Amino acid sequence: MKVKQVIENKKFIARERERSLLTKIASKGESAIIVVYGRRRVGKTELLEQAYRSRNILKFEGLEGKNQQAQREHMLYELAKYVQDPILTKLKLTTWVEMFELIARYINTGIWTVYFEEVQWLADYGSEFASELKYVWDNSFHYNQKLLLVLCGSSPSFMIRKIVRSKAQLGRMAPQCQVLAAKRHSQQQRASTHLANNTESPDKLVST
Repeated sequence: MKVKQVIENKKFIARERERSLLTKIASKGESAIIVVYGRRRVGKTELLEQAYRSRNILKFEGLEGKNQQAQREHMLYELAKYVQDPILTKLKLTTWVEMFELIARYINTGIWTVYFEEVQWLADYGSEFASELKYVWDNSFHYNQKLLLVLCGSSPSFMIRKIVRSKAQLGRMAPQCQVLAAKRHSQQQRASTHLANNTESPDKLVST
């Protein structure tokens, strides 16, 4: 399999607290869901990729303005490139359960980070993504104890309402779920986080 390659960024020296938390989650040796949300250009992607660059990474990024079927088709295209099997692009998947179960086949063993970026676009701002992910997490994903599943979005309101507080209760699946949110510093454009006991503010880090 040809996984995503992340080059070490030696200039990435900020956000020690967040990197330490991400490293701690990975070191537990348990499957985990990590929910990351924060406004665009606060460094979410760089933080995650630098923290987990030594792991096998599959990254799937949402496309703005596309419906869920188009998102699945694009995800199939990306998966086909990772596993080097163009036949996958010919599949017709009509549900997220089918998509997630297909991914699960390739990562049932080994050290993996599956990274969904711009989740609000993948989900087309709906609830099916989270509810069907919950089903596949319970029945497939979580059995690989070295799997980290990252849900990252740049719409804090969506991530709170449809992911953290969804009826699927992804945000309440302790100890599998950690929530990070980055806060922009106006001049330095660096980010910091704060521990809190609620997710009302998009500028909080919540551990559930």
